[in-house]
Amino acid sequence: MDPATEETVVDLAAFADKAFTHEGVTSKFFRKDGRFFVTTDGEDGKLATFEIKYVFGVDPLQQYMVEFPEKKKVRTPQGDEVELPGGRIQVLSIAWDTHRGRWFHLYPNRKIPAGDWLHWTGGGQNWNYMCAECHSTDLRKTFDLATNTYHTTWSEIDVSCEACHGPASEHVARAEGVLGFWDPRHYHSYALNKLKGPDSLGEIETCAQCHSRRRIVHGDYRPGKSFFDFYEPEKIDGSLYFADGQIKEELYEYGSFLQSRMFREGVRCSNCHDPHSLRPKFEGNALCGQCHTPAKYDTPSHHHHKPDSTGAKCVECHMPERTYMEVDPRRDHSIRIPRPDLTKKLGTPNACQNCHSKPEENVDWQAAKVVEWFGTKRLDKPHFGEILEHGRRHEPHAAQGLIDLARKKPTDTSEQRAAAVGSVVRASAVALLAGYGEQSARDALRKALDDAEPLVRVAAIRAIATNPAEAAALREKLVELMSDPFRSVRTEAANVLTQVPRAQLAPQDQELFWKVFKEWEAGQQETVDASATNVTLGNAYVRLLNSSDTESSPRAAQVAIEQWGAKAEAAYKRALAVDPLNVQAMLPLAQYYDLVNRDAEAEQWLKKTLDALPHLPDAVEGRKQFIAGVHYDLGWLLLRDPGGGRMADAAAHFKTSLENEPNNPQALQHYGTALIALERMSEATEVFTTLAKQNPAVIPTLLEYASRALDTEQPAPATVFLNAVLAADPQAKRNYPRLEELIRRVGG
Repeated sequence: MDPATEETVVDLAAFADKAFTHEGVTSKFFRKDGRFFVTTDGEDGKLATFEIKYVFGVDPLQQYMVEFPEKKKVRTPQGDEVELPGGRIQVLSIAWDTHRGRWFHLYPNRKIPAGDWLHWTGGGQNWNYMCAECHSTDLRKTFDLATNTYHTTWSEIDVSCEACHGPASEHVARAEGVLGFWDPRHYHSYALNKLKGPDSLGEIETCAQCHSRRRIVHGDYRPGKSFFDFYEPEKIDGSLYFADGQIKEELYEYGSFLQSRMFREGVRCSNCHDPHSLRPKFEGNALCGQCHTPAKYDTPSHHHHKPDSTGAKCVECHMPERTYMEVDPRRDHSIRIPRPDLTKKLGTPNACQNCHSKPEENVDWQAAKVVEWFGTKRLDKPHFGEILEHGRRHEPHAAQGLIDLARKKPTDTSEQRAAAVGSVVRASAVALLAGYGEQSARDALRKALDDAEPLVRVAAIRAIATNPAEAAALREKLVELMSDPFRSVRTEAANVLTQVPRAQLAPQDQELFWKVFKEWEAGQQETVDASATNVTLGNAYVRLLNSSDTESSPRAAQVAIEQWGAKAEAAYKRALAVDPLNVQAMLPLAQYYDLVNRDAEAEQWLKKTLDALPHLPDAVEGRKQFIAGVHYDLGWLLLRDPGGGRMADAAAHFKTSLENEPNNPQALQHYGTALIALERMSEATEVFTTLAKQNPAVIPTLLEYASRALDTEQPAPATVFLNAVLAADPQAKRNYPRLEELIRRVGG
């Protein structure tokens, strides 16, 4: 990063009145009085001229940045009035290709209008939030929520020595001392971050502060401090990574490297990279030849390609490239063996495809070649990607595979480390166990709470949180974890304990809870300028509201709403102020209003959520379930309408909900109830039959409903329930003795 000057702009010809058109918007780049400008669509969608204040990057592309010192209210093309923060710096989505000398758009196949989060004036291109921390030294973002303004500062505008080695004032003081570094008081300490110790982790985590896709746990990271006190890397979820852990979205290197055997064997970044020149330490296969004997591996007997061909290069097979930002190829650092067989099973890419694209060299041919050269030993047991994918699909048999994968820790011998998997893989398996309720899965999650790896412990805590009853049962263990040495672990434990009533905690545990919860809140403030963070805060405050003492008196309930409900409402509204189209903020806001009996506002926001659903990308994991949830909530709200006159609308929403999530028992039950109220008895019978077939345990409840209906002289609903039971269970008369009596009462 640098100020935009004639020396820092890589190609002055780019600003020689150059025009570039994308999706109907023509932008023009030009110079005037030694300064650089662009005319393009602004926050309101109208063409305007902006001065370019900074450049970003050198090779293979350069981006350009515009400064907005003052906050500003604008009306987006979607009709929303938003206040954009002051002090923000925005990165243009049009960049300069330094190799081919051309302007190009970072999202070439997408129309991104003003008001969209990804528009160059939106949150997705906000330098203060998205870029600054890793591209400047001693960065202080400093977002003031009260004034909606950034006061971002740095000690040096780009990455300098202290970004990796840490603050150096004490280092300089010791160097200038009379005895220098030979002063016995310091025992030859250089007062800098130790990067060359026997443990590779210190160096790797220093690099990981920027070379990782991660969430911020807390601010004010300094080189040498524990990575997991400040960050939590993303897991292999099938969206950011491919199913088998290969890079998919822009992930940088750390999460991939954690998967590799190289990491487990103690290899560190500087074994391959010169951190100062930014070049590999050796050219070509000599880089890998530092450890892997060239006579064995740099030979056709191993790689089965002509010497000096592309296929003979180690990185082409074991670290294939994927291009980001349209022109920036980056290598996968999981350093894996090509697996065409996984391409067939999981649809994942494999390195062979990068060269072999002829019809006759298809994936079957590739897989056959691998077997011909290396045998079938890797096909005899499932790859961890297969196990994780079974878990993502919630396949019933997958739980044991996930449990076994979670246990595959690196241990003492080389053979054991080769058979193990990295912590990011084990944590991903633990996270997926949340979808399994059997005792073995619950036991594995409990065991994972004591795992040696903080990433695995965090995954276990979060998985347990999906089952409130389990979280309550494990409250003593969660209290213990609030004293974990890693901030990412202890704060997540406090976050989960928000759903446990404080009365169930001992006084000293309550004191610890509030201390660590405030630490969690402080960490969230680091990204409070992001819409998603405000949703996370709002959800925590709603859990605190739900777990408050609201039963003792009406006043206690009102106090809880004033204390936590008001904070939740404010957080959700902040989320929507940042991103007015964020449906993940609209829905919980509507649910909050429903919770506190503000039905009109709940309905208003549920309908706004429906209107905004087209803006929810198709690629979002769980999209159909989200749509189903919105329609379910609106149906449930209308079903309880005091006048009872909105039953048809309620039924329509339940129907749409079930079209997106057919196996929701609550939606089936409420849909059937609405159909009965509308006297659509045959349809109601079909719905309750489906419910009983999917959930046989509900049959006694349906028989009880039939009995109550007959007690109140309503034979038609009773008939619906009884016919549903008979259709769902051919042995119902034998299995439920009271059925015969109910059939007689209804008249046969």
